[in-house]
Amino acid sequence: MKNTLYASLFSILVCSQLTAQPARDTIKVNSVDLAGHIGDERAELTISANLLNHGANKPTLLHTTRIEDTFTASATNLLQQTNFRFDRIQGHFETIQIGLPADTVPTQVTGDYLASWSIKRLSDSKPILVLEFTKTDEDRSSISVIVHSSREIPKLPIKLTLDPWQLEHPTLVSGELRFHVSETIQFTPQKLEGLSTISEPKSDTSIPGYWYGFMGKRYDGVFKLEASDPDAGRVVIESIKASGKHSESALSFVVDGVAKTDNPRGASLTILAGNAALSSYDLPEGASLALKNGSYVLNIEKPARVPFRYHFEARSTKTESAFTANFQLPSATLFPLSLSGIPDRTAFQLKGSGPFVRNETTHALDGFIPATGKVQLNWTPQEEEQSSRLFYNTQGLSQIHIGTGVMRQNSAIELRIMQGELSTIEFDITGKGEITKVTAPGLLSWDIKDHDDGHRRLSIRFNQPQLSTSRITIATVATIGDLPVEVQPIRITPLNSDRHHGSIEVINDGAVRLNVLATSGLSRITPQEPTEEPGAYQAAQIYPEQRFAFRHSSGSYSLTIQALSLIHI
Repeated sequence: MKNTLYASLFSILVCSQLTAQPARDTIKVNSVDLAGHIGDERAELTISANLLNHGANKPTLLHTTRIEDTFTASATNLLQQTNFRFDRIQGHFETIQIGLPADTVPTQVTGDYLASWSIKRLSDSKPILVLEFTKTDEDRSSISVIVHSSREIPKLPIKLTLDPWQLEHPTLVSGELRFHVSETIQFTPQKLEGLSTISEPKSDTSIPGYWYGFMGKRYDGVFKLEASDPDAGRVVIESIKASGKHSESALSFVVDGVAKTDNPRGASLTILAGNAALSSYDLPEGASLALKNGSYVLNIEKPARVPFRYHFEARSTKTESAFTANFQLPSATLFPLSLSGIPDRTAFQLKGSGPFVRNETTHALDGFIPATGKVQLNWTPQEEEQSSRLFYNTQGLSQIHIGTGVMRQNSAIELRIMQGELSTIEFDITGKGEITKVTAPGLLSWDIKDHDDGHRRLSIRFNQPQLSTSRITIATVATIGDLPVEVQPIRITPLNSDRHHGSIEVINDGAVRLNVLATSGLSRITPQEPTEEPGAYQAAQIYPEQRFAFRHSSGSYSLTIQALSLIHI
């Protein structure tokens, strides 16, 4: 009886307290269960029920969104980092769904209170990035999320089309697009619909940047990525020469030159390394010299042409009766060297270069340092000169015509015989194509054979020995297939020539546009007025003519040209 009385009183108290509370939202329930316990000083009451449609009327999540997209482009891929900031207007951060732009594949997603992320793919729409956040009692006013993604760049040039992220319930979307490109890439905006230019480029980053903004509407951006000038971003030697003097104790040198860079942040160039020590130098304002890892480095602070001069001593080593010296200078296409103090009866050699010639006025040995800048000197005093050996130099001029499906090349080789007699000459043929014609004064025969190194050898015989000068013309033709295509012209190099140098001209034929993709061992020069070699291929030029000209100081060079059809551009 006592327990029943307590229970009744407790029920009255509970009901009175419940009715005294202010009215709140009504929640419908079913399957109500009551349970309780009454002690001497404490009573407990438990009510449990199933809630009907609870949360069905909770407010939809509305938010403003700030998007900062940063793209980093190289020749092989495009990295993308997207920073989202969601500022809540109403509702709660539980789930956010974002439609992915075309070709965007997230690789990593991080952020505040992020529990998980996934990609939802529907057959009738773009993939959707689903962000799930941890549930807490606090009302978070903003959340930040970072999405990393990447895409492969199959081949340059390429057009990059960017469309925006698709948000589920945004009220206001704003943001920025930032592009960072490597120095080997040329970046060209082609369409900026809904985008405003903020900075182009932005120079306070480690690499050149392009910065655009958008506000409250869709944008459409199209950008072109292509290979840039191979000289951009580095130091180029415009002119350089060296003079040296040999004595019993040392080899001393003076180097004079002019360096240039177009890089907005400046650039560096190693000017001396190896078994040599700098003794003095002269540089203008804006340039400096530093010793790094045993090498002397020229630093240019901003785009400029910088004249320089420096003196150094090179260590010579004697082995039996021979002397050697090894050091590294800047790489340059034409790098003349004049060396005095070498006795007349001396066998002198600079590895990778042609023979040095005794200057009749200064009595110095004059020649050229290899294009790599690597100096490996070797000289041996001798009692008598060798006079029976054949010495000859060659100079080549190649004219290359690239048209639709075919590349024609006409190469003229000038021979200058300084000592001995020349009855047979061989050429190394590198590249695809067929030799169609060979002409030369006194030509007896010519044939071509495969060689062990995978190249071909062209052998030319004369009907009588050549004693002074001669001229050989070699015509070739190669099929290149459908455009666009990348081609490498045939390289024709005389074997056993003491020095080979020359020039190359590349000309378009018909509705073809040419781009220089890569060069090695070549320096760009201004094309001369059109002067076709005798027997060269000529075509009526209806479309705009392109001419590229290069100079080389040895037979070790390479050239890659891209041919595009003007009809499809």
